[in-house]
Amino acid sequence: MKNIIFPKFLVFSLLFLNGTIVVPNGLSKRLSNLNDSTYSILLDEVKVLPSRLSKIETEKPNRKRHFSFITIAPCQIGMMFDDVNLIGRKLTKLEIYFDKRYSPNNTFQIQIYSIGKDMLPTDLVNKHELAFSANQIGWNEFPILLEDLVIPKNGIAVIVNFFAKSNKITGETDRVAMGKYSVIKRFYVRPTSRNDWTVISSFQGGRIGPMIRLEVQ
Repeated sequence: MKNIIFPKFLVFSLLFLNGTIVVPNGLSKRLSNLNDSTYSILLDEVKVLPSRLSKIETEKPNRKRHFSFITIAPCQIGMMFDDVNLIGRKLTKLEIYFDKRYSPNNTFQIQIYSIGKDMLPTDLVNKHELAFSANQIGWNEFPILLEDLVIPKNGIAVIVNFFAKSNKITGETDRVAMGKYSVIKRFYVRPTSRNDWTVISSFQGGRIGPMIRLEVQ
């Protein structure tokens, strides 16, 4: 449902079905009684109010080819998302940019953590495993089909958990590309065997980080 406003007339809701506007019966009768000029003026005054169900996407960083971060399996790398407009919304999709893909169907996990007072990942938010593989060099989309995965008040850390080698010789994983953001970003890395995170924010004033995006509704 989307609320719309007709100045000096009335406020009601329209139902959108497959891109078609369904007009309530009562309003349909009122519109049919208007002449063409009045009807035209009425439609010109329509203002669509933003719906809470509309999707929000986080910033798409610019690819920085001269920055690279090699990850050796098993390891974890990720970034914090604490934008105010994400809080309380459901996570529906992740996008990750890979610039190295050594073997097809190499599986990794996505882990979503809440953020503690120390600005570090704390509690695991997703209770079900999220396992994916990179399909191509460049942006890869991963739908999140968990109904209860809502962004908590302090934000989340999106962590890519590489538990298996992609390059059998060097032990490297598929590589998440680094990009430049418009604001300072905080990203994390650690070997899977360690409990403490290394926080990295040194590149170009902290604006360089893993190329990861979210979509929420």
